[in-house]
Amino acid sequence: MRKALLIAIILCAALGKLQAQTSDSEKLGRALEYFQTEKYHECMLLLEKLDHQHRLNPRFRAYLGVCYYYEWDYEKAYRLLDTLIPELRNFAPHERSIYYWTCAESHFNMKQFAAAAPLYGNMLEVCHENEKPDALYRLGFCHMFRNDWQQAYDCFNEALSLYLKYKDKDQTPRIAQIRNMLAGIKEHLPKPKPAAENPKIDHSPQILVGQKSPISATAIPISCMRVDRIKIKPSAKRDTLRGKEVKDISPDTILKSHAENKQTLTDKKIGFRKAKNP
Repeated sequence: MRKALLIAIILCAALGKLQAQTSDSEKLGRALEYFQTEKYHECMLLLEKLDHQHRLNPRFRAYLGVCYYYEWDYEKAYRLLDTLIPELRNFAPHERSIYYWTCAESHFNMKQFAAAAPLYGNMLEVCHENEKPDALYRLGFCHMFRNDWQQAYDCFNEALSLYLKYKDKDQTPRIAQIRNMLAGIKEHLPKPKPAAENPKIDHSPQILVGQKSPISATAIPISCMRVDRIKIKPSAKRDTLRGKEVKDISPDTILKSHAENKQTLTDKKIGFRKAKNP
């Protein structure tokens, strides 16, 4: 009798454990459905609970990082993804590009441009060709906010070329903005030295060497810069999910101080002339 009771208790415990495992598997399946249908808040709640109970594998935890990003919790997103990205090296290239982008955007939105820059660089190595202009555009801002004007100019210039290449009508305002940015950044670049008035002509044999072109942003070493099925929208589109549209950064505000200084200098010159010729 006692032996039969013990067997019954063991069977009940095993059955309860099996039912719990089945329930957790169903929750995980439901979380993936939420993720694929862009219900990131619901997905986040389930993945957080499952990760606390079982410590999910790196892919599911990366999904959780993406959910944090879509919930505007940028700090949680980059803290989680920063630790996971080294474990994702064997994933498909485009899937990795999504995590690079998500983590980079999270740092960018927290104004951590030094941390964001190498992640955009990582993305450029593995993303689709038509996704490169967005990464170059952001990378240009990272360099500009750190006063690295030449690198910023190169990134914006390459982004402009790719936007024009793919002819996306939705990017027309951004193309106009980049052109304005390039014009403003030129003011910060070193002026070319004038050629000598009467240069000496060297008649000795010359060995022609190809001139080096500006360093492409895609060629910047990662060390010195600091799914397919899963579709990640750019942040400007993402923020329309809740009626919050994020506008592109205006060059007027960025280059405002330069314009004000220039106007002040002009006003001083005019005032000086008036004082000299009353």
